[in-house]
Amino acid sequence: MAQLTKTFMDAIEISQKLGLRYLWIDSLCIIQDSDSDWKKESAMMSSVYRGSAINIAAAGAADGSHGCFLKADERIEVVSTDALDGGAWKFTSPYMFRDSVIYSPLAKRGWALQERILAPRTLYFTRAGMFWECREQDCCEIFPQKLPSHEMNKRHVYHINKRAISTSWNAIIQLYTRAALTVKEDKLVAIMGIARAAQEENNDQYLAGLWRQNMEEQLCWGISGKSPMRQDDAAPSWSWASVSGEVWWSIRFEKDNVLLSYFAHVRDANVTLNGPDPFGRVSGGSLTISCVGTFIANSSDTIIGPIDLQDFKIRFHWDGENQHGSTCILLPLFHEKRFYDFCWGLCLQPTNNCKGEYQRVGYFDIPHYSPGNLDHSYRFDRFRNFLREHGNAIAESAYAYTLDNPEHEDERFVITIV
Repeated sequence: MAQLTKTFMDAIEISQKLGLRYLWIDSLCIIQDSDSDWKKESAMMSSVYRGSAINIAAAGAADGSHGCFLKADERIEVVSTDALDGGAWKFTSPYMFRDSVIYSPLAKRGWALQERILAPRTLYFTRAGMFWECREQDCCEIFPQKLPSHEMNKRHVYHINKRAISTSWNAIIQLYTRAALTVKEDKLVAIMGIARAAQEENNDQYLAGLWRQNMEEQLCWGISGKSPMRQDDAAPSWSWASVSGEVWWSIRFEKDNVLLSYFAHVRDANVTLNGPDPFGRVSGGSLTISCVGTFIANSSDTIIGPIDLQDFKIRFHWDGENQHGSTCILLPLFHEKRFYDFCWGLCLQPTNNCKGEYQRVGYFDIPHYSPGNLDHSYRFDRFRNFLREHGNAIAESAYAYTLDNPEHEDERFVITIV
């Protein structure tokens, strides 16, 4: 017992006071330096956390030496005053949950996210006090009945109203990629439990961090930060697991008020697994995509402004090193209609391995700010006609093969992305 860290000792005390007989601690319950035991137990993390009574989170501790019962932050104050109606008002930091939990030292560790997402309830110990999160209520010592409504941000609260993990996937990935991993090869492994739980809900095919259904929209992820870079050569370039940095999607996946029209569809998708677990590490993968056409753009003008191409303004977003001055194949994927129009697609460069094979180097968007009251169908047809006129000639020399009877209108050309 003397060799246990203060955080572990505090966790034992908390478990005893809660009347719990058993306590799971990853680093103690998984044999260290045993690759076979690690593979076995990491595949069971979903059932471990989901089957627990409560998750104890030392959110405010930078390491195990600090423990759970932390000294209060002197900058955090709660001021009470009498109200005119005889009640009382409490004044405190407006974003206590966000600052104490979402941006806590614990949240910076990639492995910790699935503990929070999968556990039925979590008790957080922070310098601002204790916070409680479960499927029915989120609260804290200062607000024991309920957190203020402005704290209930859908981007970081998942338990309320029993929201499905699969419907929050993109927000979960954004939080996850914001955190750090000691071993970069654990990029997919550290969320195996979450992915497994999501598949139980959606019954979809899992492909290196993406899902087969509606994959065209998922392919248009971007990276926050000034210096993104390719991280894992094993993950396919179309997967966010191949890059470092916080990943996000700017398109809206709630489609009640969004109309999508497609220029391309994923015909086939596969990954090469580095082991038996479909949620674990991969050693490659490929997408076969049918498309209306592609076109070439030189990105040299991105520093001084967007490129003016047939009245379409192209904006580039790179995955790694800035591709300034390079020539890219642009693959339009879909046209999004909401209050304004957007075209989304991928920036590709040939692998030079075989004809029609590419790797992703970024994504692009084309905002359509058309004058007057032009309807969506006009703008969509205008861009499709552009692809027919200019994209076909390029696609003829860039495709892997053509389709005589395409499943989707005009999508005769087929390319591969690895």
